[in-house]
Amino acid sequence: MNAKEYALQHFDKYSLSDYQGKPITQSDMLALLNILESQDETLDTLHAAVISGYDEYMHIWHGGSFESDTELYHIIIENFSFLTDAQFIDYMLELWADFEHDTDYIIFHDMYVYKTSDGYVIDNRC
Repeated sequence: MNAKEYALQHFDKYSLSDYQGKPITQSDMLALLNILESQDETLDTLHAAVISGYDEYMHIWHGGSFESDTELYHIIIENFSFLTDAQFIDYMLELWADFEHDTDYIIFHDMYVYKTSDGYVIDNRC
């Protein structure tokens, strides 16, 4: 079993919570793991950033040390989105439909998309 499989099977043991203080779901953990993968990070580096008192992680500046893994988790999901392959296709088709176009292609400026093992991660900071 690799680290991702372990984290997904034991997602409820990581003490991460949503904005209402409820434990995150397995789907939330999958999203987090893919976002971390897209930036060459792991749950270990996330935790290390917190316990080491870093004020920056994944090029996200916080202005002070991160108080908890949950706080950093919230910051990460505010800055990145994870979409499965099917969700990404729907997202791109929706963008295409909303785009007034005279050509057969679109150039998306300032859109950073990373392919991961389970889908796509979009950097929402751009």
